[in-house]
Amino acid sequence: MLTGRVSPVLSGLKMIRSLNVSSNSFSGDLLELGGFPNLIVFNVSNNSFTGMLNSQIWSASNGTEILDLSMNNFAGNLQGLDNCSSTIKELHVDVNSLSGHLPGELPNVLGNLTNLQFFIANSNFFSGPLPLSLALCLKIHVLDLRNNSLTDSIDLNFTGLPSLGMLVLARCYQCKNVTTLILAVNFIGEEIPKNVIGFESLMVLGIGYCGLKGHIPVWLSSCKKLHVLDLSWNHLDGKIPPWIGLMENLFYLD
Repeated sequence: MLTGRVSPVLSGLKMIRSLNVSSNSFSGDLLELGGFPNLIVFNVSNNSFTGMLNSQIWSASNGTEILDLSMNNFAGNLQGLDNCSSTIKELHVDVNSLSGHLPGELPNVLGNLTNLQFFIANSNFFSGPLPLSLALCLKIHVLDLRNNSLTDSIDLNFTGLPSLGMLVLARCYQCKNVTTLILAVNFIGEEIPKNVIGFESLMVLGIGYCGLKGHIPVWLSSCKKLHVLDLSWNHLDGKIPPWIGLMENLFYLD
């Protein structure tokens, strides 16, 4: 297992296409590393790197497809993403301490990554709503933001993400501040989860046109502030639960 700092002399490898130093015990920052014009894969995951993510890392190459910075101790935010190549297909920044001076919001420049297929950013300190620019990432297949501090509404138009196969928002501080959750035309033919915790502030839930199976879940009864509940065009079975009649704020049920 390799230890110590990664030498900046690696930046002289102008023809390198894959740089993988993952699963070692490297430490220090990467401020002097970058400038790989032919790099496709950059993987420094599962080490003990620290410090900020400099613009050279984000712009390591004009043709980078896989950028894996996960499982380190990087801090700061993702604002440098505006230097990232639009060729990026996989972006992994999970299990770090990314937050900035205050917990940083996910940047809207994510929408510039039009070839992005995997965005894994779980277990950080991100806050705020999902950036609406994610709706421009038409090829995104996996979006994992669990274990963050996401707040406000999650009203991204997921119907415009035809490739989305996995959306993970678990343990976002139990999503207790989420007011709007619209996931229509997704998860076709799957079953509604039975054990969901949180969403106490949910006012709008739209999961229509999903072909979902199973019963109307009991956890919805804890959403006392629910105004709009759209379960239309699914394959739910069983009876309408009596607790729906006790939802005093509900004025639209489909």
